[in-house]
Amino acid sequence: MSEQEKTNLSNADETNKKEKKPLTKTEKILNIIGIVLLCIMGPILILDVTYLIKTVANPNDVPSVFGTIPLVNMSESMELNRGSIDSYQNAARIELRDDDFTWLNKDEIKKNDLIFVKKSNINDYLKTKTSADIDEVNEKLVGKTIAFKHTERGGAWAVIIHRIARVDRASTYETDTESGWVIRTYGIHNESVDQWTTDPALIVGEYHGSRIAGVGSFVNFLQHWYGILIFAGVPIAIVIIYDIVVSKRQIQLEANNKTAELEAELQKLKAEKAAREAAESESKKEDSEN
Repeated sequence: MSEQEKTNLSNADETNKKEKKPLTKTEKILNIIGIVLLCIMGPILILDVTYLIKTVANPNDVPSVFGTIPLVNMSESMELNRGSIDSYQNAARIELRDDDFTWLNKDEIKKNDLIFVKKSNINDYLKTKTSADIDEVNEKLVGKTIAFKHTERGGAWAVIIHRIARVDRASTYETDTESGWVIRTYGIHNESVDQWTTDPALIVGEYHGSRIAGVGSFVNFLQHWYGILIFAGVPIAIVIIYDIVVSKRQIQLEANNKTAELEAELQKLKAEKAAREAAESESKKEDSEN
């Protein structure tokens, strides 16, 4: 390797060292914040987009994500009725107005809680049972918290989260279901069972206690296109603006450094020129003296 090549490599190494400047404390903090936000927002955004796509593709189904159905409790019917609790000696158990029904007023789900339910096999289980199994069926199913479709006025349906109070043969209510059974449900806040009967085939899933308190409003916000736009767009816009500002500052800093280097080089050249001129003047002076 020639001396010139070695010099070029040395210059290149010096240039790389100058370009790889250590991050400032502020830049390190911002990088950490960016990584944390990415770890939090990334999965949420992926799940939300998946949920929206499934909702659009199958508007009559309640979409699941990896086998789990996220639901937002939009009512207070599953919150503890503290007024009723205070009126009973045994606060954990309250008798309904109908002697056939009892329920545990506990394990509440508050309004705006995000809950997670799993697919239910209750309908398939009931298909295998006859009227003679009614006690066994009730012993197994009463007290379970389920999410089910309920048709409202105008034909629209909504998902209700209530607890099973009793299971009966459909013929008792002069109705017909796929399994031959119907379910009576209640909200633990109420003091009576729901007036309707529910077809077990309309059960969306069973709740086993997994919930995140108070995030329902945020989740509902994310289920709209504008929610995703704001949730994803605002951070991206902040990152872009930050990058532009930092890039401009870096360009300005590099320009200032370059100017300073040129000025330093100019001063060096001037000093060298002055030194040469002084040396030449001294040399001429000595020659004239000789």
